[in-house]
Amino acid sequence: MQKYIYPIIVKPLEDQEGYYAECPVIQGAHTIGATPEEAIDNLKDAIKAIIEFKEESSISYLPRFNKNLKEMTFSCQI
Repeated sequence: MQKYIYPIIVKPLEDQEGYYAECPVIQGAHTIGATPEEAIDNLKDAIKAIIEFKEESSISYLPRFNKNLKEMTFSCQI
């Protein structure tokens, strides 16, 4: 099984309650959540969707991924 490590940033929203999470190395990978944990869970879902889309459409501007991706690890800056 191949493992990918992605840097992420989680920070409080400035204009409302909740948290913003993004993965700066994957274009379009950003979400919000009521808690930091929820924002990260939402981000994981977003990254998986981006990977699936990339694999189906062969978009070249995203990092290369393995179709059999089973696990993601995140390095989180809070």
